[in-house]
Amino acid sequence: STHCISSAASDVYKRQLSYQYLSIPTVTRIIPTHGPQKGLTEVIVYGTGFVQSKLLACQFGYGRDMIVPVARYFNSTTVICLTPPSLDDQIKAIVRVSNNDVFSGDDVSSSTVVYTYDKPVTITAMIPPLAPISGNVSVIVIGGPFLDSTELRCKFGYIAVLAYYINEGKIQCFAPPHPAGVYPLEITINDQDYTTSRKTFFYYQDPALSRVFPVSGPAFAAGTQVSVYGSGFTNTSHLTCRFGGTTTPGIYVSSNYITCLTPPLDLTASGGLKSSALSEQFNRLPDPANAALNLIGKDRLKLFPTALNYPLYPQRLVNVEVSNNNQDYTDSGINFLYQIDATVVSILPNVGCLLYTSDA
Repeated sequence: STHCISSAASDVYKRQLSYQYLSIPTVTRIIPTHGPQKGLTEVIVYGTGFVQSKLLACQFGYGRDMIVPVARYFNSTTVICLTPPSLDDQIKAIVRVSNNDVFSGDDVSSSTVVYTYDKPVTITAMIPPLAPISGNVSVIVIGGPFLDSTELRCKFGYIAVLAYYINEGKIQCFAPPHPAGVYPLEITINDQDYTTSRKTFFYYQDPALSRVFPVSGPAFAAGTQVSVYGSGFTNTSHLTCRFGGTTTPGIYVSSNYITCLTPPLDLTASGGLKSSALSEQFNRLPDPANAALNLIGKDRLKLFPTALNYPLYPQRLVNVEVSNNNQDYTDSGINFLYQIDATVVSILPNVGCLLYTSDA
């Protein structure tokens, strides 16, 4: 007997028998090469022979649960895959690609490219935890484990900057310029996946000094309480005054007023005391406290506008600056004069009468 097949049925039959032979794909490199256990890291996979289809997939390691469909196809040499989660850290997973979602035999790429699942990264401390809005502040971040990688970044608010590896538990970042306020500081070790610790970093308005009082005190007994006036002072344990090259804690009173106790004069760094007149001591900028004296020219810069040229005193002029974070100091041009300590050698007379009154 003879069997007849319609033309439509013949077309279906032919389509069902079609089979496409593809070259075996290869994987040559990936970016990034590591990421967190939680997965969802975008990995750019480079290689050859990738075919755009719904069956195109990546595998990180072994097992069906480590297979993910290609998230984006660029061309036959470049795709993006989102990493699957891993229950273990420090797992070195070979990255393979299949054009037909079959990861066995000749249906999967040949590959020696490895993706590593990192240990969770934490942040425990930042030194200092604050900076002026002008930025460019060195911040040491403690935590880890950090990797010595060019992908290491710090993110202040929404601004990411390069981080510099010191050791597994410590890195250095330079805080960028940023609007004032409190923002999270987060870290990434692969330039993509950031921590979620929500450690806060405080940006403050750049402080400024206008004047100090008193403008002089003893060089060695020290401990003179100096009132410092200006703007932008912050109530923080990092508040610091600097007299010459020596720092001392600042005591916050308000954003415009703090006090500091003078440290002893550093003879080595300052050059020691030198005899000079009070009339030779100047600020770089005029002291607002002298405005009522109607001074002109260089006299407006004098620490002691009414002082005479003699006598000469052993003394040393040092600059006074303030920092909210014990790192970035003002540049005020305000000075403080260390003078040789007053001493008592003798008194005359050295005896006297004791006045005695009686209620009787």
